Order: sequence, then C-alpha cells, then structure tokens
Amino acid sequence: MKRIPGLPLIVALTLSLPLASAFAAELVVIKSTAQAYQPGQQVAAGAKIALGKGETLTLLSQSGKPISFKGPFDGVAADSGGGDANLLKRISVFMREQKAGGAKLGATRDGGGPTSGEIWAINAEKSGTYCVADGKTANFWREGKSGKGSASVKEVARNKRGDLRWKAGEPLTAWPDGVPLKDGGEYLVQMQGAFTASRLTVHLVPGGLDGPVREAAYMIDKGCREQAQLLLESLG
Repeated sequence: MKRIPGLPLIVALTLSLPLASAFAAELVVIKSTAQAYQPGQQVAAGAKIALGKGETLTLLSQSGKPISFKGPFDGVAADSGGGDANLLKRISVFMREQKAGGAKLGATRDGGGPTSGEIWAINAEKSGTYCVADGKTANFWREGKSGKGSASVKEVARNKRGDLRWKAGEPLTAWPDGVPLKDGGEYLVQMQGAFTASRLTVHLVPGGLDGPVREAAYMIDKGCREQAQLLLESLG
C-alpha cells in the first residue's frame, strides 16, 4: 500500500478539532443593558464586543471573575483561562431559565444595587425557599421601610416562636434568638396586619465554597433562585 506523506499528521489534526472546540474558553452574560447581549448568552473568549454610548455589559469567565465593559466600546472579550466550564454552563442555563420564566433580570429588590445583606436576607412577606450563610447572622427583609414594623416567626417542627421588629427606615432585622435556624427548616412568618403568614424553607450555605459563583450554584440547587440571581448580578 502506498503511504501518503503527512497523512498521519492530517488525521491527528482533524481528530483534534472537536476537542479544541469543546475546550474553547467561554464567557456568559450575567448583566447587560445592550440589546445584542442577553443574560445567559454565551460569548467566546476573544470574540468582538461592540457597545454603544452608555451601554453596559458584564460577562462571567470560566475562572469565576466578572469582566465589565461600558460603551462606547469596540474590542475583544479576553479571559485568563482556567476554571470550571461545566459550572459556567450551569450558570448560563440558569440565567436563560430566569429570563424565560419572567424573572426581572438586572433589577434588585429596591431598584438599586443590592447590598450583601439584602442578597442573603429572607423576604418576610413572601413565601418561598431562601438561603443564608452558615455561621453568619441571618436577616429578614421587608419592602416597606418608612415606619416601624413587626412580625412573629414560628418554627413549624417544634413550634418555637420569636418576634421580629424593624426600626423606622430600616429594611433589615436579625433572626430572633429564640427560634433555631436549621438547614431545611420550615417557618411561618406573620407580619403585623397581614391576613396570612408567609411559609419559608431555609437552607444554610456552607462556608468554604470557592467564591460567589459556586455559592450561587449551591443556592440554585437548593431552590434559592432569586437570591442566586441577585448574587450573580452583583458581580462586576
């Protein structure tokens, strides 16, 4: 059989092309005011980025670092490499699901930039699943903060009760000492003047997770989707 010079090299290069594509660095849009870039959209590292005057864009890299741009801008999206491509894909899927589900991406609870306390706080007026940082003070958040406020908290399993009190102008108040805070615990919060109580499930996010992106992924897995969205949008 006649041997074709260079054939092994050609075959090797051909076989390597899908692998090279599979491991190409990607970035994910987590926040954008530009119509051309939507939350969850994947952008190849090195791709051209074009923004008009006043437009902003924040991309999340595989390494977990946010990359922010402000228009006018015409350049490329660079990534330092490394990181977890699978984790980034999970974040991409989550952001697209949030948008498809009608979540108000790019907005925070008070219309401004969220503070760390607000991201990790439990909405006392809304039933749902919430995440708090294990080993840190848990807080309850309320929408109205012009006057004083109060509520009662009851642990469903053991009927332990405690009171919440908000000072005038304050959106946050600490978890009551008399109510045990447990991972997976269920609680009822009765706001003063409300007809029905909010039913909450609370999960504790363990310390030691490698950065806010992994914290967000943990929160997504536990069902704390709004908080995970706020955490991701606070990056950059």
